[in-house]
Amino acid sequence: MKVSLIVSIYNGADILPITVPPLLNQDYPSEQLEIIMVDDASTDGTAELLENPEWREKCRVIRHEGNRGRTAARNSGVRTSTGELLIFVDCDIELPPDFVSRHASRYTDEQTVGLLSNLLPHSTELLDKYHRYLFEGKRGA
Repeated sequence: MKVSLIVSIYNGADILPITVPPLLNQDYPSEQLEIIMVDDASTDGTAELLENPEWREKCRVIRHEGNRGRTAARNSGVRTSTGELLIFVDCDIELPPDFVSRHASRYTDEQTVGLLSNLLPHSTELLDKYHRYLFEGKRGA
């Protein structure tokens, strides 16, 4: 199954050197994987990073002239995609090497029409306290 992985980016220069290599090294067959990176008019050097020849060899880059938002970035990726399956991620997500293959394997069941997932942050005491604050319903002004 041909898969299009669409990455929306805005001012990701600080995080892209960490998150792009795992994107480019997925264990899914490269001839069946299309990676589309959409830069939504970043102002922090993201455009220059995306010119990296190693990255350009393995992905297509779309650049918006003006900032139009995440939805517009994703829609630009959709318009240029050729995959049967579209997977959307943001530029700050570190993917495991089997992310695409595991995702695509779920579509072998004809009853599956879509998937939604969340990635949980590495647990730290600070994050645990923060999440309790957010989700225990004891917030106040």
